Amino acid sequence: MSDDFSEDAGPSALESWGDPDEDRKKAAIRELEEAGAKLDAESEEFAAKVGDLEERVAIQTEGLAPVRIEVGPGREEPPRLSGLAGDDRGFETAPDFLKRIAELPPPSWLIHELIPDEGIVVWHGRPRSMKSLCALDVHFCLAAEMTALHNERFRCVQGAQAVLYLGEEDSERLIAFRLKLLLAGYGLLELPKLLRLRIRPGWNLEMKEGQSALMAAIYRCKPEPRVLVIDPARGSLPSVDGGPKDAAPAIAFLREIMRETSITTIHMPHHDVKPNREQKDERARPDRASGGVVFSIADCPVNFERMDERGCLAVPSHYKIENDPLPFRVRFRSGTPMGEPFHEWLRAEATTDTENAAVADQNRQKLLDYLTGQQGHHTAKELERATKIRSGDAGRLLAQLESAGQVECLPGESVGRSKRAKVYGARGAASDEE
Repeated sequence: MSDDFSEDAGPSALESWGDPDEDRKKAAIRELEEAGAKLDAESEEFAAKVGDLEERVAIQTEGLAPVRIEVGPGREEPPRLSGLAGDDRGFETAPDFLKRIAELPPPSWLIHELIPDEGIVVWHGRPRSMKSLCALDVHFCLAAEMTALHNERFRCVQGAQAVLYLGEEDSERLIAFRLKLLLAGYGLLELPKLLRLRIRPGWNLEMKEGQSALMAAIYRCKPEPRVLVIDPARGSLPSVDGGPKDAAPAIAFLREIMRETSITTIHMPHHDVKPNREQKDERARPDRASGGVVFSIADCPVNFERMDERGCLAVPSHYKIENDPLPFRVRFRSGTPMGEPFHEWLRAEATTDTENAAVADQNRQKLLDYLTGQQGHHTAKELERATKIRSGDAGRLLAQLESAGQVECLPGESVGRSKRAKVYGARGAASDEE
């Protein structure tokens, strides 16, 4: 029997059957071509459906405000930091603009005269001027739907609101301690759950990472927060201590928070620039705030000045929303004896007062403290120089202290001075000769 694979056997079996590898390649190519044609057909059909859907949605939603997609609890990816706002409308005609705004509620307050329902609030003053303690009390009351500072002027206008309190200066234990004292001072059993806190988180809100983290945290809060407190401003936004050019990115982020989240009001306690030690500070109060941009962005600036151990003067000025409210003094009442740090219940009580009356109280206390700590007697001019009280004020204030029985006034000759002089000393003070 001949060998089928011999040279004389004619066409080989491989030649008659064809190349199997080549057949598989051709089959695979045909399958790919068929799949590609099917995909093209389905893509064209899908694109047509999407185009039709977009057209119908555009017609149905014309003139409506865009819907924000919430980032729910547990979702890790932060919301976008947009270049353009999600509700960007381009330029509107003036009539269209007024028509749209007419449908919105008029500007109002969350806490009357203190916290607006939209805007940036800046409370500024020297360190230890009690502005942070007042801010904690006010937002405690806002979250609990109570009148702030125990004064009906500062009533809660729109009910309880969710507040986020970002603390970058005081420690967690100090804030917790203050909250417990306020809780006891108001006679409540528990703190308001609408007050949410992050104390000393170390967020730099001028970096993209910090901005994304804060935005994601705001979106995760339920119910939606209305107010964000950043205490102090320079803790998370250090550039606000600089000029407008330095702080521009930080201010842009604050505006983005108000534009793209449920936050409508941002409250920032802030520091004042130190005054010239040799001169009385004659600057307008808002101009004292550190940084050249703070005054310009503030819708409701309030300056705080410590008056004594347990009180401060607050002076609202240059409000954009309405006329400036009257100044007020805040006195902190406590079960703690005077001269000791607060360790029992604490309650803030505000009284309406003129700035001049408050300053007069402060200057009277300065005179009394100086005379109590000094031996002998002094003329009004000497006391003005020693306490840096404005020229001409000491005589009037000393007369008031004398009338109240807190100081004594003697003729100059009785203590070896000029016969025409009047000298003042603490009640029962030793004479100059002694």
